[in-house]
Amino acid sequence: MPHTAHRCSHGSIGARPWASCLCIPPYQLRGDAHAAYAQNLKALPAYYERVAQGDIPTVFRGVRLSPDDQLRRHVIMQLMCSFHLDKDAVSTRFGMDFDDVFADTWRRLAPLEADGLLIRTDDALHVQPPGRLLIRSIARAFDAYWGHAAAPVHAATV
Repeated sequence: MPHTAHRCSHGSIGARPWASCLCIPPYQLRGDAHAAYAQNLKALPAYYERVAQGDIPTVFRGVRLSPDDQLRRHVIMQLMCSFHLDKDAVSTRFGMDFDDVFADTWRRLAPLEADGLLIRTDDALHVQPPGRLLIRSIARAFDAYWGHAAAPVHAATV
């Protein structure tokens, strides 16, 4: 499934604070509406037909996000856009203890940390320059659905 780039809400990335961030999230379906993802029709003729009929063609299918989905989306977007994650800010924003909620994630990230792709501190996660090339693999550790599908649903990292 093709992914679409969009501007992140925080506007810039740490490595280039003067530049706007364009993110390609791992499971964005073509636009979001805070608590949902929606996908347009893929074929232009079908899209134009819906327009001609007076229908709104921008929502072909969608999924409503649970509070946990919204939390994980935020974490993944922060990592993919800024290569940095402030655990305290996430805990405050979502009213939870980051280390408790993501305890299993730290175990999955340990090999990547050992390889020097990221640095974990008490209050943050910092993706190192070599890790930026594999940011999808790092972000995937926070995806609750990865590995649970009957067939692969994401593009391979490498």
